[in-house]
Formats: sequence, structure tokens, C-alpha cells
Amino acid sequence: MLLTIMRLQVAVTGIYGISFFFAPDFTLDTIFGWETTTSIARAVGAAFIVLAWIELNVTKKLSERLDLVWPFAALPALLLVGFLWEQAADTYDGSDLFFWVTVVVTLFFAIGITVGARKV
Repeated sequence: MLLTIMRLQVAVTGIYGISFFFAPDFTLDTIFGWETTTSIARAVGAAFIVLAWIELNVTKKLSERLDLVWPFAALPALLLVGFLWEQAADTYDGSDLFFWVTVVVTLFFAIGITVGARKV
């Protein structure tokens, strides 16, 4: 179960990264209706691409590198906390669609990887 969830997170993180890096205006403005600077979106995209690559390498040697699973549970958990914090402080200026997609995706991966890692 853990391997499947982590591979799914690799795919989602990679898709986010590629879309933010190569097509930030289309991704954020057209799909999510959120206008932001291209440089910030590209920076986030670059980081997500690298994170997806690192996680993919961890999944290839998962039985040997269980110590590296926790950062990949912490990443979506921290993103979730950040988005909820912004919403609670009424400082979030993005679209509702982007907010809810991010909340659902990060919650799924934070719980899935945490539960999966505890069962291993």
C-alpha cells in the first residue's frame, strides 16, 4: 500500500511541478483562476519536479530507505497546514478551486503515507 501511495504522489507532484514550471499562466490562471507571478510558480514547479524525482528514487529502494518516507508524509501535511492557516487568517488570495484541490490532495497523501509507513 505504501509503495502505491508514494508512486501516486510521485505522479501528482511531478504533474504539479511540470505544469507550474512549463505552463504557469495556463495552470494557475486558466485552470484555477488564480493570478500570480510567473517566477513564483516556476520556482514552486522546479521544487516539485525535484521532489518527485527524489521520491521516485526512494520508492525504488523503499525496503532499504524507510527512514526517508517521513519527509514525504510531512510535505503534504505542512502544505495542508499552510493552506488552512492562510484561510483561517483570511490572507489567502487564491481561487477556491485551487484551495480545495490542494486541501484534498494533501490530506490524502499525508494520511495515506503516514498510515502506510506505520504498517510496514
